[in-house]
Amino acid sequence: MAMKTDFDFRLGGQHLRGAGRRGLLALAMVLGSRVLLAGAVLFAAQPGIAWLIDLLRRLRALVW
Repeated sequence: MAMKTDFDFRLGGQHLRGAGRRGLLALAMVLGSRVLLAGAVLFAAQPGIAWLIDLLRRLRALVW
């Protein structure tokens, strides 16, 4: 008994729909690229976030 997997939803301005393994593979490619982009941005932002937290700690110690 073969199971057919369907999906139909909106992601941002895109309407994604498909069926079966090919559709799920296409969905994984779309979502995977977005996850990789978000991960790259977060990885690049970590030094800036660490600097900002350190700055806030120093300002807090200076004021109090």
